[in-house]
Parts: sequence; C-alpha cells; structure tokens
Amino acid sequence: MTETVYLNGIPVSYELTRKNVKNINLRICADGCVRVSANRRVSKKYIESFIVSKADFVLNSLGKLKKSESIRPKAFSDTERFMCLGKETSLFYIIGEKKEPVLQDGSLYLYIDRDTPESRKKAFEKWERNTAISATRPFIEEAKRDFEKFGGQEVIITHRRMVSRWGSCQPEKGRISLNIYLAEVPVECARYVVYHEFVHLIEANHSKAFYDKLSLYIPDYAESRNVLRRYSAVGR
Repeated sequence: MTETVYLNGIPVSYELTRKNVKNINLRICADGCVRVSANRRVSKKYIESFIVSKADFVLNSLGKLKKSESIRPKAFSDTERFMCLGKETSLFYIIGEKKEPVLQDGSLYLYIDRDTPESRKKAFEKWERNTAISATRPFIEEAKRDFEKFGGQEVIITHRRMVSRWGSCQPEKGRISLNIYLAEVPVECARYVVYHEFVHLIEANHSKAFYDKLSLYIPDYAESRNVLRRYSAVGR
C-alpha cells in the first residue's frame, strides 16, 4: 500500500506493510523507496506522526541517494546511461534476431525480439544477472581455495536481487548470496563483497576478529567499502 506524507512541506511517498512486529520499522531503500512496516493495530495517523518525527533522516537519506551515481537504468531506454563494472556505459537495443549482448566502446547492445518495456527490462536484467555471475566467479573460486585451510566447508553460492545489502551469509548452512547489482560496480568491489561474505563463514559478526581476517585478503577493504557507499545506499 503506497501512501503520502508531508515532511517539511515536501510530499514523500512511502510503502506501508502490515506485519506482526512490535515496533514501527522505517527503511530507505537504494531505489529511493521509503518502506515502513508496522503492526496491524497501529493507526495510520500514529505511523505518519512517527515518519514526521524522522523527517530530517528521511529527507537527508533521499537527498544522498539523488546525489549518488545511478548504477542502473531507470527507463531501460536507448542511450540511457548506467554503470557497467564501474564504468559509465550507454544502453542500446536492437530489434531482430536474438544474439548475445555486445559490450563495445562504452556501449551495451542488447537484442530483443519485440520493442516493449517488458522486453527491454527483461533483456537488461538477464544481462545483469549473467554479468554478476561471471564477474564474481573468479573471486569465488579464489576465496574457496583460500578458505580451505579453515575446514573446507562446502559453500553454496547464489545470486539474487537485494535492495539493502551487497551480499549475505548463513554460516550454519554454508550459504552465501551475492547481489546481482554487482554487475554495475568495479570488479575490486565485487572481490571485496565475495571475501566479506566468506569471512562471515568463520566470524558471524563484524567484530575486530572479522576485520582482522578480512584485511588478510583485502588490505584496502575500507576503500572498496567506501566506493560501494558512493554508488548507492546498498552495502555497508
């Protein structure tokens, strides 16, 4: 459910989700969406008074997102600019025979059989997923070799779309998820994310021990982390 609230005279849309939660949760997502979850018993009036009390935080966060680099196309239209592995790239569509995407001289050419918004978005997201997988594959294999000394745990890697994190790890299951949006960031940042999640197999939290181990493999991890923060609100 999408609602609108005025913050310092500025209309701000937010998505309200009713959940069985104790507190009101407010989140600013990388796509600029304001998401709020609250218990069904909490009135809309109380929810909006809560959002108004966080007006400075919400407006500042949205302002930072507008200033951050746009890593993905928004309209999936010809000549739209986006980031491909950290480099500004122009997007083009070619209608006709299905062919593999072509990345050449700062331009990405995607082939579609019919010119519809759905076809354009689908073609881009297919390229995005495949690029994220191929970009992270060498770092995954590298990390697997490096972490054999810690017990050789079988690791399951998946790639999926995430709005608030570049990666996640479930140490007890030996499962790591990587964000498909890694297709847009520099490869050194993708390597940082891969190792960040592999270290979580050993150190579940962000303790000193965690960063000590991470620095063994990514000595300049703070630099990569800051680059990711510049690209969007995704990441940590």
